[in-house]
Amino acid sequence: MKNLKLTKLNKTHWTINGVMSILRDDIPRSRLKASIRGATKWGNGYQDSSLLQMNNLKFCDMWDTDTVFIGPLKKSINITNLPCPYPLGPFAIINYIPDTSKLPPFIPAKEWRIDYIVYDEDKKNIKIKGFESFDNIENRLHDLKELKLTKANKTHWTINGVMTILRDDIPRERMMLSIRGAQKWGNGYQESSLFQINNINLCNYWYNDKIFMPSLRKSFNYTNLGCPYPVGTYAIVNYVPDTRTVPPYVPGKYWRFDYIIWDLDKKVSQDRIYLEFMPEKS
Repeated sequence: MKNLKLTKLNKTHWTINGVMSILRDDIPRSRLKASIRGATKWGNGYQDSSLLQMNNLKFCDMWDTDTVFIGPLKKSINITNLPCPYPLGPFAIINYIPDTSKLPPFIPAKEWRIDYIVYDEDKKNIKIKGFESFDNIENRLHDLKELKLTKANKTHWTINGVMTILRDDIPRERMMLSIRGAQKWGNGYQESSLFQINNINLCNYWYNDKIFMPSLRKSFNYTNLGCPYPVGTYAIVNYVPDTRTVPPYVPGKYWRFDYIIWDLDKKVSQDRIYLEFMPEKS
């Protein structure tokens, strides 16, 4: 869509005009999915808004039924009844503008950025790209400075080393966890509302999470490690998240996750892992 341009319609409005080139038609309708991510402008940048976060949508169903954005888009294309999935070829878009009469009247903020992400719903493969632990926290819960990335094969790395638990004086009901996911964009990482978990009970997450914790528990050299963790030193062997549990609709490729543990509202640990999400080869 690099040939699409803004064109002035009148004194106050602009439209989109140009050429949309469809480069692939090999993705079946059942696997063609979409995410819509809205961000409001704050200060010197945009911040994701939970008001407009739609994930794992069936793209062609949206193409057939949406009346706010897609309906006017279909009318602006120089092909009547363009099917979905689209056939290969260039298509002219003439004077496209969303139908403002269909927008809800209560939208907060003035300026928005809306990302439309279309993807092939293949399973995701996870590659660990980096890991760091923040050691400048007063009265830390644990010490992870001995953990290192170790090459597992030509393409993948695992986490190996020693985790030292320094404290066991925080009651289970006061141990809280925040997980903050950030997607990599051109100028750095930006936190995404798709992965934002705040102030949940750490031990409940330790036992009930289905994505990261099962494989982490299995990587310890200690069977049935409980929570809160007892003081001591534990080996972690070949930890990598279980790719079978990763949602197939994760947008983007590079992500950063911060795991922050709190004693109620006092931070006692922060660890960061960098991941690359890739389509899994069949």
